[in-house]
Amino acid sequence: MAIREPYRTRAGLIARRLIKLESCSPGLVRMRSNWDSFVISAMIQKLKAIGFRKRFLQDSQQFIYDSILSYQKAAEECLPYIVLAGPKNHQGHTHCWAGFGLYVGWYGGLAITDFFRKRTGDLDGVVLIINIEPFSTRLAIFSIQYGKDSRSMIEVSRYVICECLILTTRIQ
Repeated sequence: MAIREPYRTRAGLIARRLIKLESCSPGLVRMRSNWDSFVISAMIQKLKAIGFRKRFLQDSQQFIYDSILSYQKAAEECLPYIVLAGPKNHQGHTHCWAGFGLYVGWYGGLAITDFFRKRTGDLDGVVLIINIEPFSTRLAIFSIQYGKDSRSMIEVSRYVICECLILTTRIQ
């Protein structure tokens, strides 16, 4: 799926940050994959098209997990088909972003799995949901410039979010 700027650049930055976080603290990045084998197979075909190969008898979901958390190119290829879910607001709803940084809204506990059924680009659902809550402040890669005077930020719960950027720093 082709993504336009500035999201293409942000996807690279987000991919780099996810790989760095996982390599510094193995097991920190938690993911849940789609249960639809057709979506998983389609993502594996996309990864094969850019040169990645699944090992013999390797689980398909594990192959996707390993590829995303180890290789920049694989992560960038998968991010348009990923949802970043994480911090909760004061009502317990989870804020969600597309993998390349576009804010998509907040969802209740079980409603977040609806992403697995929503058409995403050329796939019949998202491939993964990544829980970014444990490291949302460390994923922050942009500061927000809001309006002409760059004075105020959008506050959702205790976190700063901008619809077109991604997470920024935590409000103290």
